[in-house]
Amino acid sequence: MNCKRIIYYYKTFVDIDNIINLEDVVTHIHLSSIHFGLENNKHCIYLNDNNPLDACYNKVWNQLLSYKKICKGKVILMIGRENGVSTLFEDFDMYYNLLKSIINKNKNIIDGVDLDVDENIK
Repeated sequence: MNCKRIIYYYKTFVDIDNIINLEDVVTHIHLSSIHFGLENNKHCIYLNDNNPLDACYNKVWNQLLSYKKICKGKVILMIGRENGVSTLFEDFDMYYNLLKSIINKNKNIIDGVDLDVDENIK
């Protein structure tokens, strides 16, 4: 039984074609990172600085889908530090629904969520 895990933290401005070409070496990719906030008094979700469904991330989602098909690895969505986990819990119902909508729209890609907790949670 092989228990080795190789996790790659994927900041969206990096290309991952080299990882896809390695096939079964990387077992998990953690897509970094989701943040929450308010814009014009409207609750928003961000992947780094943009909406996760913005066209600027088309290549990211396509590469992750290729990784899943070729490498059969897991893709985990990381909720990041600033405006991450603590903001999620400030208005959980609203922010959770935004997070769930991103997961549902990418359900063939996202396998789970990584909560990067670096601050006190109320």
